[in-house]
Amino acid sequence: MTVDLAALLANAELRIAEAIDLDSLKDLESEVTGKKSDLASAQSALGALDPAARRDRGKLVNETRQAIEAAIASRRETLAVAHRTLLLEADRLDLTEVVGAVHIGRSHVV
Repeated sequence: MTVDLAALLANAELRIAEAIDLDSLKDLESEVTGKKSDLASAQSALGALDPAARRDRGKLVNETRQAIEAAIASRRETLAVAHRTLLLEADRLDLTEVVGAVHIGRSHVV
């Protein structure tokens, strides 16, 4: 069974772009690049190929893995920045204080 690496990459990039938070991206990363992923099965199928085909197919599998990992890293950075911005906005304090006119002392009758 051969895995269509171009379709796998396109599907992975689409799903990575749709990740809305860091937790969903982490789950997606293990699903796309984990031990039971299509990418792992493509890599394990390399052993059944002859050496020349294994070298060519292995290069494609590694390039696909690197492209997926780069897309995940880029999306993780984007989501981390957005999460940090959201946290900073939520923790913002308004330090301005409206104080009425300050009166020092009392009126003197002289």
